[in-house]
Amino acid sequence: MLKPTLTCACIGVLAATAQAQEKLPDETAPRGPGWTIRFEPSIYFVGPSGKVRLPSTTTKANRTELGDLNLDSPRLEPYGRIIVARDRWRVALAGLAFSTSDRGATALAAGQIGGAPFATGDGLVSDLSYESMNLDVSYRLYRHLEEGVEPGAGRFEAGVDVLGGVRFHHANFDARVNPVIAAAPGVPTSAGADELFAEPYVGGRIELDIARTFGLDVESSIGGFSTGDRSSVTFTIDAGFVYRPIPALGVRIGYHMEVLDLSSGSGAAEFEWRGSMAGLYWGAQLIF
Repeated sequence: MLKPTLTCACIGVLAATAQAQEKLPDETAPRGPGWTIRFEPSIYFVGPSGKVRLPSTTTKANRTELGDLNLDSPRLEPYGRIIVARDRWRVALAGLAFSTSDRGATALAAGQIGGAPFATGDGLVSDLSYESMNLDVSYRLYRHLEEGVEPGAGRFEAGVDVLGGVRFHHANFDARVNPVIAAAPGVPTSAGADELFAEPYVGGRIELDIARTFGLDVESSIGGFSTGDRSSVTFTIDAGFVYRPIPALGVRIGYHMEVLDLSSGSGAAEFEWRGSMAGLYWGAQLIF
């Protein structure tokens, strides 16, 4: 869903860089009240973790560690955000995508995933895809600026923002059992879940900017929503550092983590994932 869009966005960085170099802003000119657009495509070295419970049509299954399904290996995936700002206000759209398939593992003990039982030594083959998208609005509560009178003098800016928005999650799990001894007729050998969640969230951000060349920002949020037998609770943190060799183009590196508690259904039909997506990212920052 998000993955093709973000991947294409990363490819577009090279073309956008040439345009940015032709339209370099004057570093000594004061910033006006006009609109600013910031585009930050990145590559995310991310790995999932936690425990998952898949729905069953028979007895309720226990939670299974993603590591036992060989689904916790980190991968290079797309991640990015677009920010539109004016004065103290800003709107941001961010998203990530993760996908891994045909991950093989051997059961070290007997158990059950979804409605599919397995014995020690049986083969387990699993797929996982996860996408999230955030849309938020923020307001700068505090802004501090120190700028020398002389052209080219040192400049320091700091800000504290509050934010609120909505977050979407899409999680898809599939698991298949390859028994050493053929299963009896009618015994399930596969399980899966395809779930979509949405929730409001609130948070805050601290930003530092030195000479419009070095930047540091830390953002954190918490969100949740529950209705009937469906609920989601998440916590996120993102810490990034940017170096801008020219005012309109920067190189960005950081760490992003999403802690997830997603559940739907009840009884044997319950889906549950308690875990996280976390890892380092690096990419570009383009300012228009």
